[in-house]
Amino acid sequence: MSLRVRHAALLALMSVGASPLQAQMWTPTLDANWASGGKQAIWFDLPTEKWDEATDAVVQADGKVVIVGFARRAPLGGSGDVSDLTVTRLSTNGSLDPTFAGSGKLSANFGNSGRSADVANGVALDASGRIYVAGYTETGYGYCGIVVRYGSNGVLDSGYGNAGKALLCDGNGAGIVYHDIAIDAQGRAVIAATKLRSTGALNDGLAVRLTPQGLTDTSFTDSGNSIGSRTLTLSWGAAFDDEVKRVAILSNGDILMAGSTRTSGNDYDFMVYMLSGTNGALVPSFGGGGKAQLYMDSWAAGTTADKYDRLSDMAVLPDGRTRLLGNCRWAYTGTLRPCLIGATASGTYDAGFAGNVSGKVGVRSFVLEGEANNVTGSEANSVAYRTDGLLLVAGSSFWQSPMRMVMARHYDSGTGSSYGYAYTAYGSWVNKVLLSQSQAVLIGGAVLDALATDTDQATVRFTGL
Repeated sequence: MSLRVRHAALLALMSVGASPLQAQMWTPTLDANWASGGKQAIWFDLPTEKWDEATDAVVQADGKVVIVGFARRAPLGGSGDVSDLTVTRLSTNGSLDPTFAGSGKLSANFGNSGRSADVANGVALDASGRIYVAGYTETGYGYCGIVVRYGSNGVLDSGYGNAGKALLCDGNGAGIVYHDIAIDAQGRAVIAATKLRSTGALNDGLAVRLTPQGLTDTSFTDSGNSIGSRTLTLSWGAAFDDEVKRVAILSNGDILMAGSTRTSGNDYDFMVYMLSGTNGALVPSFGGGGKAQLYMDSWAAGTTADKYDRLSDMAVLPDGRTRLLGNCRWAYTGTLRPCLIGATASGTYDAGFAGNVSGKVGVRSFVLEGEANNVTGSEANSVAYRTDGLLLVAGSSFWQSPMRMVMARHYDSGTGSSYGYAYTAYGSWVNKVLLSQSQAVLIGGAVLDALATDTDQATVRFTGL
């Protein structure tokens, strides 16, 4: 979501009487040994727009951080979304890594004309250290899902797909957008995607798998109707709006996909799918026939929610349980509050995840800051799990001006809830959090001037977690 849309959403915030988990203030410590006082801005400043945003990141085995996103080429008020895909690598001290692409960063335009969108949404590494970037590119067929592979030095791998790129287009709709990517033990790219429809908002979720060479994986099928992909929806052929945002490969090779489904009006629920790592078939022992439909719908006895529960991220525990993060809206007010749902490895609500919602097991709502009167204006965009049970949630808070990056610490036991924040002069937001045993790296965007005409990709590292 763009900063301007977020500011518009802020104007609609209202005070409501729900009782989310109130967190105590905690002051995280910026890592003075990383970049410039714990912060590093990345900019491309392509003409004529200076809007640069980071969307995803991954840590290499050597501790270097690979960050992907986009750099806009045209004003936000112009026609269309004109942007280049971007990839950056930071050294272990937070500086740009000159061994990557010559300068530490690169931008790429794959469209057929100057006015095209090229956006990176996800990044993954394989066992050889090669970098896979997933997103979308604009072509004559509308948006096409794209995977680009780079060597560890930042050079496009021309032997992958078609000259380094693997595209999936849908000429019958508005296009395909890739959201997330994982690489399995066989070196195959597995992608979480959404198939956009040309009319209305009745999109379908989509799982895609490519061979190690970047070609369509013919062993991954949707009942023979499509090769290399599988449609994921609450009910096949029904008028539902489905999206798939996250993917993870389990230790046995099976695949978890997570997203949302909209059945009517603003009624969104979390959806988790388990697919066979062999052929992509739904695993019938998971949830109901391979699908788990999970939701918040209300936060307190005697109150009414509008049932808007939309997933933004997923963390998978070592034993296959999941922690699902999203944003849940209250009573059609436009007010969002972060929410967490714990699910078992079999796709049911996890009673071992301490919740705070009356009458519900494994469900927790909270605020990203301890604002008075529960007036919330926040988005929870990313969650990471640490082996001691710590869940670090990162997102954006609109409670005060400027907008700022916010983290909330939770434990599965429900104890230790606290929040902390960081921001630049005119506001910043988080799209991804990377968590190690003692450090956290946040990536997103930061506005540098009051008119929001100059935005950099923002990275911040905290220590002492």
